[in-house]
Amino acid sequence: MAQVKGFVKNIVFEQTKKLVMVLTGFVYVYLIANYLGPADYGLVTYFIAFASIVNMFGVKAFQNLIQIFMPKSKSKNLFWKIIKWQYLIIIPVISAIFVFSEQITFFLGKPGFELLQVSALLMIFMPFYVSIVFFFSSLKMFGKVLKIESIMQIGTLAFSLLFVFGLGLGTFGVVYGQLVAVLLCIALALYYFKKTSVEGNKFDRQEIVKYGKFQFLNSITQNFYNNFFKIVIGLFVGAVGLGYYYLVNKIASSFIGKTTSSIYDVLMPYSMEKCNERKVLARFVSLGLKLNLLITLIIGIFLILVSKPLLEIFMDEYSAAYILIPLYVVLRLISSFDIMGQALMSISKAEYLFFSGIAAFVVGIPASVLIVSELGWTGIIPALIIFNLTKNSALFYFARKEKIFIEIIPTREDFMLVKSKIDIVLSGLKNRQ
Repeated sequence: MAQVKGFVKNIVFEQTKKLVMVLTGFVYVYLIANYLGPADYGLVTYFIAFASIVNMFGVKAFQNLIQIFMPKSKSKNLFWKIIKWQYLIIIPVISAIFVFSEQITFFLGKPGFELLQVSALLMIFMPFYVSIVFFFSSLKMFGKVLKIESIMQIGTLAFSLLFVFGLGLGTFGVVYGQLVAVLLCIALALYYFKKTSVEGNKFDRQEIVKYGKFQFLNSITQNFYNNFFKIVIGLFVGAVGLGYYYLVNKIASSFIGKTTSSIYDVLMPYSMEKCNERKVLARFVSLGLKLNLLITLIIGIFLILVSKPLLEIFMDEYSAAYILIPLYVVLRLISSFDIMGQALMSISKAEYLFFSGIAAFVVGIPASVLIVSELGWTGIIPALIIFNLTKNSALFYFARKEKIFIEIIPTREDFMLVKSKIDIVLSGLKNRQ
């Protein structure tokens, strides 16, 4: 019961954080995107996304190692070792982007290599910020995660408004706003890190290296596609089309992605604890999948109904982007099955994630080039749907192969478990009164 209560409390922390992200994200999009217009907003958002090409070289693998091994080791020493390995990749890649930014923008047919340079500077600090947030979430310290990420979102909004409107820096102000916010939150996170006392258990270096090899390869295949895809859309989609896509991505991911990912984030350390109990693990993951599907469906239908009139009233320049919203809802429904990868990570089967990534890679790359080159910005989300459908079909197959039988249809036990969690929350609120 105590574990369930802790699970519910952390879900509340995460949902509160995601609510802050939704509200600040909506205000940010309305003010910044409206002010810049589709072309400038699309360009700056694309350059920030392009600078994250550093993830193509396996950077996210180290963040996954923090998620997976920190609940077991609870070692600050391991955390700093992982950070060191991570920056051995980050610094050379970001330096190359900075040096060759003029040639890169010429190849992409996009103006403003200085904007790409500033975006690359942001990506020096962003991976560390993500890693230290993963440190706290892996130790179930979701209260600290709530504080750090809420300040990050509010700070990004406030500083962006200051630089864009107050100082008149335009697209550069968007990047500077995020940069100042992330530096502020890194300082706060390091303060909490210093104050946090952990057990510092011994960790099996061989196990980490063995697992890390597959996770590193998986990270490369997964993020190679993601960043190859960014290059593809940069080549075949104009700045206005990019503005349409990134606006829909920001709005829809804020409402759907930020809400459903809280279940995924909180579930991770709990599933690590249940990695030796396949049936219990399957129940945790199945419940998370069902909740994600349900929430995505409810919020998705709401977005489809209200987004068109709202765009026409408040952001008329972006009203043509509405066609992407129903497609994005379908994409998020398919992406809900990403949670199966968590089950496979929990039992140290990173090779299955790698094989799933290869399958999606083989299908997704030619499909993306064909669809986006033919359809332009309207083909961006259909291409992503094909990639995610291929990857998650493979994950589903491997989960069943490992006798992790993930269910989609709600059962009586699910309703009883949800009811017990609601009762715990209501009881806690009543006791506080």
